[in-house]
Parts: sequence; structure tokens; C-alpha cells
Amino acid sequence: MANQSTHKQIEVPCVNGTINCNIKGNGRSLVFVHGALGTGLAHFRDQIEYFSTTYTVFLPDLLGHGQSERRKSFLDNFYENDSQDIASLIQSLGIGPVDLCGFSDGAIVSMLVAKNYPELVRSLVTIGGQSITDEKRSEFRKMLTPIKDIHPSLKQALARHHGEDYWEELVESYIEGSESFHIRSKGVFLTDLEKISAPTLIVHGESDPWVNPSNARILLNDITNAQVITFPETGHEVQREKPNEFNESLANFLNSV
Repeated sequence: MANQSTHKQIEVPCVNGTINCNIKGNGRSLVFVHGALGTGLAHFRDQIEYFSTTYTVFLPDLLGHGQSERRKSFLDNFYENDSQDIASLIQSLGIGPVDLCGFSDGAIVSMLVAKNYPELVRSLVTIGGQSITDEKRSEFRKMLTPIKDIHPSLKQALARHHGEDYWEELVESYIEGSESFHIRSKGVFLTDLEKISAPTLIVHGESDPWVNPSNARILLNDITNAQVITFPETGHEVQREKPNEFNESLANFLNSV
């Protein structure tokens, strides 16, 4: 039967600013957290219809992205700040505990939420996540500089998602903040992952060009109640490159929790 639920878009005041959140569906709360320079609707467009038939799907735009309030700077621990905002959103909407699924930078944010606010997270899913950095992370940053050399299709997508008058500022600010964080943290994004108590599914593409697949095993060793699914011949965006297989794997995991 087709999903008859309507799409809603709301603004939620959070710790560090006002977050735009798209909502669709009915049922258990499933929150998707997008990656760097993306939006909830963009990075999880192939999951919305599938999961909103049985879940209430929440797609927040992190601060500075999409239709959320613009952020002043990334020159702080923006992962920590974003995790505060996602926790605040869950608390403000009264939807916890939630099933929390994060992609790339969103996976880092989601792991911080699961570690620091365990009462808010029923289960955790990471896609292309990492707790430490490597040379592939630097290659991703290099791909975005100089801005004039960014591939035209990526420029169009960034302008569409974040605004023609803002996307360049967002990219420059993100690169500056990401490099600064890398230096301050000495390449360690996350520690004390054994504090994550929620059942965890670690998803990784075996041909990921930006985050070395070895990171999946590192997370598996650090998170107590975790399992790994790898996708052969798949890059960084598993949920977009293999949407049917990913959706089935995620549904099976959520059904087991």
C-alpha cells in the first residue's frame, strides 16, 4: 500500500542555532544525518519513501547547510557542536530514543550523539564513518580547492542545496575548519567509543575513495555491540550507489533491534 503520510518541514531551535528538519511517515523515529556539504534530502533521497512507510523519518540539515541557519564558522569543534544540535533536536521534538543513521561526517556526529547521549539512541548506523583520519581524507579536501576548479556538476549541486550566494562561503569555511580540526586533534576524530551502548551497524563500501575501508574494522573493534556490512565494488555513498541493497540491510538491522 502506498504511503499516504505527508511531508512536513519545520524549524527547530537547537543549542547552536536553528535547524531545518524535513519529516515524513508514521511510526518509530528514524533520524538520518547527512555528510559534509550535503543535506538530509540530498544524501538520503533514496531512503525517504522506503522507510517512511513504517517509520517517521527525520532529515535535519546540519547548521550552515541547506535551509538551516548559517553558521558563523567551522573553526571550532564543529562535530561536537553538531552532535549537541542533533541531541537538542531529538529532545525538543520528544522523539527519543531514536534509530540514528549518519553518513560520512554525519556518522562522526551520530557516534558522538550515541556516546554522549545514550538515552536518546535506540540504535546506531554509520555509513562511511571513521574515528581517525588518513591520507584519503586529505584528498577529499584537495578535491574542493581551488573552488574555481570544482567539477561543474558539483558546483550546481552545491548551489542548488545551499544557495547560489552562499555555497562558496560554505565550502571555504568547511575546508578551513576541517584542516584546523585535523591539526588540533592530531588526526583523531573520536575517542572512548566503547561508551556507545546502542546496537550498532557499521556500513562501508569496499571501494571507498575518501575513507579507507579499514576504518570499518577499527570502529568494530572500538564499539562494543557492533557488526559490519561491507559492499563490494561500492564507493563512499553506499546508500546512494546501492540503495536497494542498503535499504534492505538497514531494514533487517532495525527489525532486529
